[in-house]
Amino acid sequence: MLVATRAICLTLAGIMLAACGPALVQSEAGPQFPPRPVGRIGAYVTGPDSLVASFQANIAVEAARHGLAAENLTLLFPPTRAYADAEIRRGLAERSIDSVMIIKIGDARGQRQYAGTFLQEASAGSSGPTAAAVASVNGYPSPTTFSARLIDAATGRKLWEGDGQIASGAFSLFANGTTVADSVAALFGDLQEKSLIGEPAN
Repeated sequence: MLVATRAICLTLAGIMLAACGPALVQSEAGPQFPPRPVGRIGAYVTGPDSLVASFQANIAVEAARHGLAAENLTLLFPPTRAYADAEIRRGLAERSIDSVMIIKIGDARGQRQYAGTFLQEASAGSSGPTAAAVASVNGYPSPTTFSARLIDAATGRKLWEGDGQIASGAFSLFANGTTVADSVAALFGDLQEKSLIGEPAN
């Protein structure tokens, strides 16, 4: 009886540890690292407004921790008119933005004003979030998934890609309370581990 009880406890502990795992569930680096260290990131986030704002704020915080600068691309290129690919690339170069971080929350779609640019490219390295996942933003106790990519601003080449999830309900088992801050910290931690960015400043 004692052995059976211990086995059950170990199994439950294993489940809880799995639920508390990294916010970033899978990632891969591009076939080539950038020719120079990433120094200035342009962040483009699509999804529910409250989560977009939270992601942007946490990206700025984590970038600063790693000695990087981060800019909100929807402020640099307001979605009030159409933008050509060449115009976006020129604007990034003028701001010395050498890489672009694209985050899609749930099944969010990018602004149509960016059609034909790398801000509209489909994620190629993973299946990405399911359409049902975005419903969790509206209060259902299940995790909200997101996909993230880091691309070279000059060439559009993928440098890194990953998927993750955040908790959106009080009783979310799989995300187990993972916040946007946790997810963004895990994202930057993975970029650091893959030598795409430097270590946090002391």
